[in-house]
Amino acid sequence: MKNIILGMLLGAASASAHEFAADAPALAAILARAEAFKREHSQQPAETKSSRPVEELLSDLDSPDPMVRLLAIPPLRPFVASNMVVRERLKSCLSDPEVEIRSSAIISLGSVVQEDAAVRRVLQELFLKDDDDAIKLSGMEILWPWIASDRAVRARVLAILRTPIGAVDDLFVVDQALISMMNAAVIGGDAEIREAVLRVLAYDDSWFASRGLISSTAAEVLRPLCLAPEVRDALQTAAARGVGGAIDVLVGCDGFLPPNNLRIPVGDVNALGIDQAAFDAVLTRVESIYAPIFAAKGKKLRVNRKWEDDTVNAGAMQFNNTWVINMYGGLARHKAVTAEGFALVACHEIGHHIGGYPKTDAVWPTNEGGSDYFATAKCLRRVFTGGEDTSKLDPAAVKACAAAHAAPADQKLCEVGALAGKSIAALFQNLRGQTAPPSFSTPDPAVVAKTNDLHPDTQCRLDTYYAGALCAKPLNEEPVDGAPAPGACTAAQGFTVGLRPKCWYKAPAGQAGPAYEQPAKDMNDIIDAMSRSLTDRGL
Repeated sequence: MKNIILGMLLGAASASAHEFAADAPALAAILARAEAFKREHSQQPAETKSSRPVEELLSDLDSPDPMVRLLAIPPLRPFVASNMVVRERLKSCLSDPEVEIRSSAIISLGSVVQEDAAVRRVLQELFLKDDDDAIKLSGMEILWPWIASDRAVRARVLAILRTPIGAVDDLFVVDQALISMMNAAVIGGDAEIREAVLRVLAYDDSWFASRGLISSTAAEVLRPLCLAPEVRDALQTAAARGVGGAIDVLVGCDGFLPPNNLRIPVGDVNALGIDQAAFDAVLTRVESIYAPIFAAKGKKLRVNRKWEDDTVNAGAMQFNNTWVINMYGGLARHKAVTAEGFALVACHEIGHHIGGYPKTDAVWPTNEGGSDYFATAKCLRRVFTGGEDTSKLDPAAVKACAAAHAAPADQKLCEVGALAGKSIAALFQNLRGQTAPPSFSTPDPAVVAKTNDLHPDTQCRLDTYYAGALCAKPLNEEPVDGAPAPGACTAAQGFTVGLRPKCWYKAPAGQAGPAYEQPAKDMNDIIDAMSRSLTDRGL
């Protein structure tokens, strides 16, 4: 990944060189250093071995010619794990007077740093005392797993981040420090690191890379905290000046709810939702079902259970092949949230990852309405057992589920999905200060001219949950990224019930159905629904 980033940067910087004619020597020096770093840190495949005997390569390490010594190290890397003589000789290279040789030896020994405590200690000592940029770079690339547990390593990397940017000779050192912090996943619980990363984010390095390489990396490090007001403000400021990484993080940052300042800590008087046992039970159920599904796609699902966090929201993010959902205790403690409703929120976040069409403008995620639809059309049908109590569900919704699904088990799952949707719609109503409660019988009449990727209004979201629950597509027909029909009910396939609501979704040309697809009701149903709606409004 590091080499890909460096390659992209070199291309961007080279293409923009004409813009920096006044500082051509400085730009040339940067490009030369980047090329050198790229060569030094390129990964040599383990199966690529020199045709020369190991003994000859080891003898080259005694040569008075630094270039001979340097060229002998990469071919020895495949033998470090199995040959203790090679390992010890490379350790001796850590005291070589030539920094390039020391740096290459660090990278070569990196493959055994986990298993060999003696090698790790030597590398740590060199990293902590050697001020050469090449040693900082290679040291952080190898030693980042110890940032969380080794105070000295953490302090060293933090000091690099705190160095005034203007005093940094090689910005790649700062970039590697940021990547090391991201890999170590320490940003969430360390205020000092967060402050240092925010400072780097504020630095304008657009002269160095058109979309801000260093500030973009800082934005990515802050992704787990993107819902925090201070971090979100900083990301928005960076995005406004064109930092590509900040834009990408903000695209995927919007939580289940729009940004809000509501906080419900543990033990608060307003903590009237579910308890920690229910919180854990729901997430254990979701994780047990979807971890294997993610694994089959080559991804690792991480469910972050933030019970102590008072944030009233939830979120999803991706780190390479690790796909994350963040579930906060503050949301679970809200009075409107039931166990079924909390499961819906978790399913919505799962939907951002694998909910398919429609996507936002980015490569991911599935947009807000699409994730809502996936939650009830697919995810909750796997999470729920059908034994949940739905006695409080609107009778009209019960009848609609019976009409939409032939099998009693599917009817019951439809009811639970609708009930979960009603719980979360009540949450939206409360947070938005709306007086009129959302209802299954009062669908949002809006028709959008273009699909809305952001959070739909309260009634529209309830309509979406209801539609997903009513969709009779087989559970094992999964959605895909590029087409609206797989895993969903569409007018083009002849469905009239369970379609994505038009209050947020614009079907592709030729696939539009009626303005709103609602199950047919008899007159008694309509009168009952109107009566309940008026009663809910206090009329």
